[in-house]
Amino acid sequence: MALTNVAELPRGFEEITRQLLAKINILDEVFGARAVKPLHNFLPKLSEYDAMLENCARLHSDWAPWSQVIEALAFLFQKYKEEAAQVAMDQTINFSEKLAPFINPKYGVQHNIFICLAEILSIDVYNCHIMQKFILKYGELPVTNNRTLKHEMF
Repeated sequence: MALTNVAELPRGFEEITRQLLAKINILDEVFGARAVKPLHNFLPKLSEYDAMLENCARLHSDWAPWSQVIEALAFLFQKYKEEAAQVAMDQTINFSEKLAPFINPKYGVQHNIFICLAEILSIDVYNCHIMQKFILKYGELPVTNNRTLKHEMF
């Protein structure tokens, strides 16, 4: 109960979510699908990457470990499915765009990204449009030998 009271304060929701990243079950118990919003906010914006989607200072900070963020998002999307997707649609901006760079196999989180994208893209036309724009702009970027980001997606 104390955590939910602190979550009512400005920035409290994000701070508690950050503290519970390593304890996904507790994060789920306290916030459920509502945690999708602060988790999304921990990920870097597309504008924070370089032109090759390789470098992003925010990915190397300890403020919110992105791999734990993505693991928590995938957990919530698997458990809450459409409810988690609805939070992403209604309370975040360009959800699919923030996840898209992590399709690159070098991050090792493709499976979790696809769990989230499958739910949101199946019910939200706007996020589908955002994803199409991402593919048009970055789809031909090489990610491994003879493979592009577009190849990894399809």
